[in-house]
Formats: sequence, C-alpha cells, structure tokens
Amino acid sequence: MKKFGRVVLTCGMLLALAGCGQEKTENTGSTAAVTTAEIKETSTEKADATEAGTEADTSANWYFKKGDLMIEMGAPAEPVVKALEGSLIKEPFESPSCAFDGMDIAYSYPGFELYAFRDNGKDVITQVVLRDDTVETPEGIYIGSKKADVDKAYSSYGSANGNHYTLKKGNCTLLIILNEDVVSSIQYSLITEE
Repeated sequence: MKKFGRVVLTCGMLLALAGCGQEKTENTGSTAAVTTAEIKETSTEKADATEAGTEADTSANWYFKKGDLMIEMGAPAEPVVKALEGSLIKEPFESPSCAFDGMDIAYSYPGFELYAFRDNGKDVITQVVLRDDTVETPEGIYIGSKKADVDKAYSSYGSANGNHYTLKKGNCTLLIILNEDVVSSIQYSLITEE
C-alpha cells in the first residue's frame, strides 16, 4: 500500500517538475483559469496588500499552512521561501517551464515540496505537495488519513470520484488521492488555463 502511494506521489512530483502537462481537472460548475498575466497581477496585488500591512482574504482559496505561515497558490514565493529558509532540505531545483514562459523552481522542506514559477524575476507559488504524515491540511487531513475523515472535512466541497477528490476553490485545486480508502497523496495546485 505504501509503495503504491509513493509511486503516485513520485509521478505527481515529476509532472509538476516537468511542467509540460497542464493539469486537467473535472468541471465542477465553475471554470476558473489563470493566465500568466493574471498570475503577475495576482502576485502584485498580494504583494501590495502585504506591504500595506493588510492581509489578503484567503478564505476564497485553498491554502496550506506550515505553523503560522499561510501558503497560497498564486502568491509571491519570496516571503514564503524566506520564512522557511532554515528548514530547506536541499538546494532548489530549477528547470525551464513548459506550462509558462519562464522557469519552474522546486523547494524541498520536511514533509512537503513547494513549487514556484519564475517570470521576469518574480516567483509565484504554483503547487504544494505533501510528502508524509508530518504535515497536514488546515482541515486536519494528512497522508494516512481515512476516507471517512476526508469525507467529513470536505463534504461541502464535493465527494470522492473513484480513488480521488478534486476540490476547486478560488484559484486552487486540492487533489487528494486514496489507496484502499487511505490518503496516499495531497496536492495543492494553482488553476491554470486549460
């Protein structure tokens, strides 16, 4: 069971690093697409809000939380990377992006991977992949959680489609993959143009 989960997680991370395949998600009634220009606009607005001392409204999007640090898709990566600087496991990995014009950057931290897109010197968070049970979603779901717990935490956002949940909220898709009714993978991804 753990071997299958690792294979699924590894495949997800390789796709994220390659950046060549645009994520295809189910249509849940609303189509939210983000273009490169919108990523730049969103990251500028969030940076402006941070500089002004106000906090952006994050209730409209899924986000991952590490301690008090809120990590939201489409947000500037620099403040997050600086806040997590001491816990970086290895040097960031950069590769040309096939999904955008620019570079993709992968950061490894204990329990999760953070992916960003770089264009014109600005890094924007595009994905967070949870790797093990040392981290969890703000709703309390972690790798190893039971399907019943996922149903309870996310029932108002949708239900399982086979062995996975594809939950859209704002500019983010939360993908939870199950193996034998146990969570084997959790990924937050910025919704991009389909």
